[in-house]
Amino acid sequence: KTGDLSRLKVGHANEISFASNGKTWACVIQRHGGKDYSHWKRYRGGTAGQLWVDPVGKGKFHPLIALEGNLSSPLWLQDRIYFLSDHEGIGGLYSCTIEGKDLRTEIKHKEFYVRQPSTDGKKIAYHAGADLYVFDPALRQSRKVEFSYPSARPQRARKFVGVRSYLECCALHPNGHHLALSARGKAVALPNWEGGALYLGGKETAARYRQSAWLNDGERVALVRTGEERDTIEIYRIGGTTPECIVDHKDIGHILTLKESPRKPQLALTNHRGELIHVDLIKKKPKVKVLDESLFESIESVDWSLDGQWIAYSAATSRHISIIKIAQVSTGKIHEVTQPVLKDTAPSFSPCGRYLYFLGGRQFDPSYDTVHFDLSFPRGMRPYVILLQKDLLSPFIEHPKGLSRAEETGSEKEESPDTKKHDPKVKIDFEGIQNRILPFPVRDGIYGQILGVKGKALFTAFGQSGTLEDVIEESRPEQAGVLLSYDFETHKVDEVAQNISGFAGVSADREWMSYVDMDGDIRVLKSGEKGEDDPEAPPAKRGWIDLSRVDISISALQEWRQIFDEAWRLQKDFFWIEDMSDVNWKRVKNRYEPLLERIGARSELTDLLWEMQGELGTSHAYVVGGDLKRSPRYRQGLLGAKFVYDDKENAYRVKDISRGDTWKSGHHSPLIAPGVGLNEGDFLYAIDGQTLTKEHRPEMSLVNSADRQVSLEVYESKGDKKNSKRKTVLVKPLSYDFPARYRDWVEKNRTYVHEKSKGAIGYVHIPDMGPWGYSEFHRLFLPECDRDGLIVDVRFNGGGHVSSLILEKLAR
Repeated sequence: KTGDLSRLKVGHANEISFASNGKTWACVIQRHGGKDYSHWKRYRGGTAGQLWVDPVGKGKFHPLIALEGNLSSPLWLQDRIYFLSDHEGIGGLYSCTIEGKDLRTEIKHKEFYVRQPSTDGKKIAYHAGADLYVFDPALRQSRKVEFSYPSARPQRARKFVGVRSYLECCALHPNGHHLALSARGKAVALPNWEGGALYLGGKETAARYRQSAWLNDGERVALVRTGEERDTIEIYRIGGTTPECIVDHKDIGHILTLKESPRKPQLALTNHRGELIHVDLIKKKPKVKVLDESLFESIESVDWSLDGQWIAYSAATSRHISIIKIAQVSTGKIHEVTQPVLKDTAPSFSPCGRYLYFLGGRQFDPSYDTVHFDLSFPRGMRPYVILLQKDLLSPFIEHPKGLSRAEETGSEKEESPDTKKHDPKVKIDFEGIQNRILPFPVRDGIYGQILGVKGKALFTAFGQSGTLEDVIEESRPEQAGVLLSYDFETHKVDEVAQNISGFAGVSADREWMSYVDMDGDIRVLKSGEKGEDDPEAPPAKRGWIDLSRVDISISALQEWRQIFDEAWRLQKDFFWIEDMSDVNWKRVKNRYEPLLERIGARSELTDLLWEMQGELGTSHAYVVGGDLKRSPRYRQGLLGAKFVYDDKENAYRVKDISRGDTWKSGHHSPLIAPGVGLNEGDFLYAIDGQTLTKEHRPEMSLVNSADRQVSLEVYESKGDKKNSKRKTVLVKPLSYDFPARYRDWVEKNRTYVHEKSKGAIGYVHIPDMGPWGYSEFHRLFLPECDRDGLIVDVRFNGGGHVSSLILEKLAR
């Protein structure tokens, strides 16, 4: 009646059901197993659900029943407890007595798990395979609920979305005047500055095209289509709605990268099997040939020489090492052009055919840690150049004009006048090539891509940032990068663009470049130029592409079916063991596919995918993303304290203020902020002028007030009462008070251990095995490690991947 909240004394629990007589606090709880048990079927691990019962309501619990399965959703009806379990292979409804005896199998379906039961105290409703059922405990019978739900299913309706949030691929025309975009499965050819979008394959197509590449003639585009069983490559002529050629090869695999030849209708692609594949489209029947294969990781970063005779790429030679290779297209011969050091990636031929650029993790210049005695390599990369011919001189040194060949080697700009009229013949001297590697005269750093254009090399660089996600923020923004240019004539590095998320590429003639900024906007400029910011400048000078010309049409049911097919296929292609854990994956698809027709919302598709993937019985099989319909969010403001109503004062007494880290914004109660300075025992009378009563608690006035200023009318009880009076203070309520409460909990444990051990034993808590846990470990370990002993508390640990690093520190 008062609205006071108090925690039930049941310990940690995911679900609870009270005795149906309603006369005692007798209850059954579910511990562990917090997720839907159908999402990880047949799970038997340490966090499998357990049922504990307090049969008389005195707060003493014991395990209800021991079964080798994942137990969940307890319901106490009369003298029996009903629950879900899959200890017999498929999830069903079971029951037992309060003492855990007389186990009964109440309901089991042949193909689908029994899920999400609820009760009115007499019967149990549940669903299985998208159907609703009602189970009668008295009759021990279940019946399917037949009903009519006359809904228009508005989430199935056709809709339109923009490009920015769904851009997957952006390819420049060979001459730079068009873009081929792939966005949310649709493929579009878009002129840079004027004209409308041309939808390849049709605007209403049900297909998903996720990659695109212009063929060398500039009149056709190659599109990667995600098929139900495998990928295909479809060749469209601009303006066409049907493909003029389809590459449908059983061994083409799941395509990861697609790169076109600048001289012939040929493609190079890599797939999930670590293969480099050459596709020849010169003749009517395409030819598919595997050029190379990596046994450790997928091949990446493919580039063609401008004469179309060579393909450079990065391939792994072990779990930790990758090198640059060059394949000769005509013979298929493979050459290793860098020696194995660590990570070499992102090869790119220069337009003149004399150099090959790449990024290498070859700089082992350690930095001292500022917190712990350690060394690390936060900036281990640098751009490099390989001299392809043995008589070339370094492009980074000015050479006297009198030296032979100096005019040919000193600068990318000093090319023969007929370069544009005739294909440059790329000659490569492989003998001793690994000794002709030179670093760019730039600082070590974190680099993303490098591409050669005329007279320059363009590369992206990213700053170093912490990996700890701030738990106060909903998401951590992606690290923005800068686009840099190295000029071979002036030997200077210039910043071309800031705030970029990716360097989309350059045109085949290397005259134009494109990049994508952090907002998802695309910019096309002459290679190496900065572009004008004046809004009155011509579009070609500003470079920004008007993406509002592209209108992506979405038919929900078509898209949901495609997502279902692709999710099934991705598991087939990428699952960690070839036999799919002895699961007949095709049969699983046939079981769940008919349910697609019954879906009315994107959230229902997500649930269907979770349950289908759950059949694999494996961890790390997640379903994330999707344009789910969100409910309105009215964030609760939190003051980081408890409040108890005082009848005498007609106000709320402040208790248990979370001190947290007072030096860190958002990590302590706003009641102790400078200028506020409240303490336990002070009184709170009103919030934003609203008087608080026993019925109107502080939480009610703080709805939708997170992170904005509110006024509090307070009284400091410990002050000079003679001169004390009510005052108004301004605070900014938290949206999340866990950091402050967590810090208080840790410090309380730490103090307890120190007191009980008389200072001999230290205390460290590790909340997870990720960046947060690593951070907390170092914060506490260093002050505590000099004691006689150390308690390392891993209760409530969320898991992760840094346990070996922590053990290494402890072993010292």
